[in-house]
Amino acid sequence: MKKIIITLAVILFAVSTFAVSNGETSGSFLLMPIGAKAFSLGNAMVTSSNEPLAIFYNPANVTSFTAASVSIGQTNYLVDTSMEYFAFCIPFTETDFFGLAVNVFFTEPIDAFTWGSWEESVEQFDVSYNQFFLTYGKKLGDNFSFAVAGKFYKEELANVLAETFLMDIGMKYKIGNGNVGLAISNLGSGLLYERDVTGDYEIPTEKIPMNITIGGNYNLIKGMDLSLQASIPSGNPAVISVGLEYSLFSAIPLRVGYSNVEIGSIGFGFGFDHTFQKTQGNRKVDILTLQFDYAYVPFGDLGETNHLGISLLFR
Repeated sequence: MKKIIITLAVILFAVSTFAVSNGETSGSFLLMPIGAKAFSLGNAMVTSSNEPLAIFYNPANVTSFTAASVSIGQTNYLVDTSMEYFAFCIPFTETDFFGLAVNVFFTEPIDAFTWGSWEESVEQFDVSYNQFFLTYGKKLGDNFSFAVAGKFYKEELANVLAETFLMDIGMKYKIGNGNVGLAISNLGSGLLYERDVTGDYEIPTEKIPMNITIGGNYNLIKGMDLSLQASIPSGNPAVISVGLEYSLFSAIPLRVGYSNVEIGSIGFGFGFDHTFQKTQGNRKVDILTLQFDYAYVPFGDLGETNHLGISLLFR
């Protein structure tokens, strides 16, 4: 049978990998930023504490929520692709916490061609990357927390499927006006591709990029936080990230971030926060905070990306 040449799929895969950094492992989707806040802060999220999506960066961030909280978001990415994400965190007790999250990257159906038909598409295929994430966290004292997470990762390129189970571990420690954190992500076996039964080729098992991330955040002045982070993914160059956030009128966070990747290194963003209250006796009590976030990241000749997110934080 003739080999099927998925030209646009190859371009998509190369772009998604290059947008993170050039490397030697598969599963580069696992290194991409997730969420508007992350894109606007240069991906410096290892100790972020005010949106559930932060558990993707460090599972110990699940211990930051005192009540049920949820985040949803969508990204218009490069080459007519999209990314959608969802995260939910809830405390079971004062010291035990649970979180779940889903992240999906996909494109519209891609035209496929054969050696004998370069001008007309013979069929179409889908390209997608997916991860499903479950985490358990525990506070060990007032300042230290620890968490483990299991995740299922799956990718589909044309008729070729690949999947694997991975584990993340994370720690977080509060120091004065800031936090420090450590996360080790993507521990597990390599990514095993299933052979395409309609073709005559086979892809071998490929490595997943284990990632070690260390960093923290510090409250410089009232309303202004600085985040610093270093990520060391196996088979890829280290990435240094810095993000600055200032909350204007305690309701409009303004953000800027930088990371030393080759393209898409600078991000900008803003948000809007509003807390709903109820009257209880002679005082008002917070019951729910609504957060809206937006980020803009230019990728040079490849185009621009826009990112939207909404979070609900129950009190």
